[in-house]
Amino acid sequence: RSPEQVRRFQREARAAAPLSHPNIVRIYEAGVRQGIPFMAMEYVDGESFDRFLARSGPLPWRHALEVAAQMARALACAHEHG
Repeated sequence: RSPEQVRRFQREARAAAPLSHPNIVRIYEAGVRQGIPFMAMEYVDGESFDRFLARSGPLPWRHALEVAAQMARALACAHEHG
């Protein structure tokens, strides 16, 4: 709602847009239309991770490690691109 939040939203969208990684959703465009900030991003079919966890409960430790490894690889990609 604040101008600073909108600037941060747009800055983060621009930073993520060039990233290409299997564990990072592609961002195609971000901006403000009629005073409303928006982000156009890749559609990924399925449920969100938080909903999955709410439905299934805690993950077995091996599965949790694999999810953490996927997140770490995505973060490494983001850090490599600044």
